[in-house]
Amino acid sequence: ACSYEYDPCEAEKAQACFLADQSPSDQPRAGDSGEEIAKGLVGYKGRIHIAAGTVLSGEYLDSVAAAAAIDHQIHRLFKLYPHNIMAAQQLEGAAWPGGFEEVLAQTAQCNLAQRLAALPVAHRPYALRALANPVFSARAAGRTQQAPPEPLHLGGQHSAKPQSNDQPMC
Repeated sequence: ACSYEYDPCEAEKAQACFLADQSPSDQPRAGDSGEEIAKGLVGYKGRIHIAAGTVLSGEYLDSVAAAAAIDHQIHRLFKLYPHNIMAAQQLEGAAWPGGFEEVLAQTAQCNLAQRLAALPVAHRPYALRALANPVFSARAAGRTQQAPPEPLHLGGQHSAKPQSNDQPMC
């Protein structure tokens, strides 16, 4: 599982989802242009977390069942960042067990508000849903806390400092 704090193509993906809802027959896909691919590869991601699951064992009926087992591990190991949890809370009003320190929660809420404010109003629900999806997937995979299980963790985090104007400060 590879997760990162910021998605450099967040606005483009929200716009693509909005447009797909407006005109289902003409669905532009985020990431299709070379420019978006380059932005996704080299754009600022903040902290990056990489974790590997266990080797699959046993028999699987077909490739769909094996893929479901892999997805389950990815959702259990995916690192949830504060903005993911804040987005889920905005969508459903439920708190994630374990919570955050008050200062961290305020900072995450401010960061999320600024990120959403940078988008057209019509695109904000799509960005919010994309940010919250890792939380919903983690819950569906049986996670009951924000931190992924540590025994399967391989690798580490990389934190690159943003350029002075890359990320707004609250």
